[in-house]
Amino acid sequence: MKNIDIKNVDLKLLTVFLTVYHERSVSEAAVKLDVGQSLISHSLQRLRKYFCDPLFVRAGKSIRATERAIEIAPVVESIVTQLTQLSEKQSFTPINSTTRFVMAANDYERRIVALPTFNRLAQVAPNVSLVLSNTSEKMATPLRKRDWDVVISPQEPPNTGDFYC
Repeated sequence: MKNIDIKNVDLKLLTVFLTVYHERSVSEAAVKLDVGQSLISHSLQRLRKYFCDPLFVRAGKSIRATERAIEIAPVVESIVTQLTQLSEKQSFTPINSTTRFVMAANDYERRIVALPTFNRLAQVAPNVSLVLSNTSEKMATPLRKRDWDVVISPQEPPNTGDFYC
């Protein structure tokens, strides 16, 4: 079996593969994906080249998956599921969060911002921890290294394009 060059794989083909696999019909897969039958057939030709296997063979009025198709289906399903999850909007639920944030601030900023922030977090996100750190003149390095999540300072941030006010 040859290795698949992932740079050349059209990820839409994985959805076609799964739809044909589940529907056991090129026609039904085309209907479900709202495309023409020829597109499904063309996609299957490309998939057959990638996997060096026919993947699906005629079985009366329907098709059946080959052993290779049955073998790869769970992996393809997992890949498609994970890719779909990547594109889904992640929701943040403060009450359930256990995130740890590091806020860099000096004395004045701590009194003005940190104390009210602590109080509000205790109400809406009781399991979130907020750690305070002293700021320094060199803010960029700890921010880039993710030692700090946020800096509260009267100083201007470095003009490097990767920091936001």
